[in-house]
Amino acid sequence: MPKLLYEGVLSGELMKTLPSEKILVVEHERIIAMDIDCILRGSGYTDTTLAFSIEEAMRKIPAIKPDLVLIDDQICGVGDEKDDCRKIVESFNIPILYLSSSSPLKLRRDRRDRYTHYLHKPFDADEVSSSVKRILSKGRK
Repeated sequence: MPKLLYEGVLSGELMKTLPSEKILVVEHERIIAMDIDCILRGSGYTDTTLAFSIEEAMRKIPAIKPDLVLIDDQICGVGDEKDDCRKIVESFNIPILYLSSSSPLKLRRDRRDRYTHYLHKPFDADEVSSSVKRILSKGRK
């Protein structure tokens, strides 16, 4: 009887090649968050968590200890929420990939450091996948 594909993935060599990094997606629009989650899972990142506000993300980070946070730039727009986004980098030393649709260039320059990256909306699956792979590979060095 032939082996089913999932049996080979679960018990064979393919399981060893799947990425094991934990990724937190912070996006207030649920459909976009689910789309990003689908893109990440399709790229082999199976340990993803969704949060729909910065407050929810800040509660989840200590428990899941993500290797990367993808966050909608507009969630970090003003006031205390902007400070919370900075805390992700400063307190937890987690790289952030901002998903930006309208962030001014100056703001991007102010935030740019080795932990801060940008991907402009609208993006496609290949852009998300390659950006995530590039950022996570920097963390392994």
